Amino acid sequence: MFGFSSTFLLAVITLQWYFKVCRPFGPQLALKARRISLLVIFFLSVSVSAPFIIMRKQLRIPNIELNVTGYKCGINIMKVDQNAYRAFIFYPSFIIVGVMLELIIPNLVIGRQMKIASKMCIDSVSIALADTDLKKNPMEPTMEIALLVLMSLIGS
Repeated sequence: MFGFSSTFLLAVITLQWYFKVCRPFGPQLALKARRISLLVIFFLSVSVSAPFIIMRKQLRIPNIELNVTGYKCGINIMKVDQNAYRAFIFYPSFIIVGVMLELIIPNLVIGRQMKIASKMCIDSVSIALADTDLKKNPMEPTMEIALLVLMSLIGS
């Protein structure tokens, strides 16, 4: 009955991770919001699973040649109202696609934010290295220049 709850929990975890990574100094999920999200997850899981429980029937499958009758869990779409069957198909599909989009979009934004942060870190390191190179005595050969000269001598 609660087969979809793990997907909904992942959506809440993704939302919380988005707040932690992309808005570290902004408002976070408070305890009250977490409790409300658990209640929403419970009701969404029940509502998405309900059509599977309500429309589940035991279908009789006779085999006249072998004189055997088998049973299969499923739905006989010939005896079901077509509007109910459409609701059975589209409502869970709509909810699941919405949750999957909620998982994909924040993770893309988080990845973009992490890429920007890594570029900023690399830029700050290169600026720091450039500052230390300027502070050295220009007449004093640095280790990098010595290594380049040594490699050029070895290569020729």
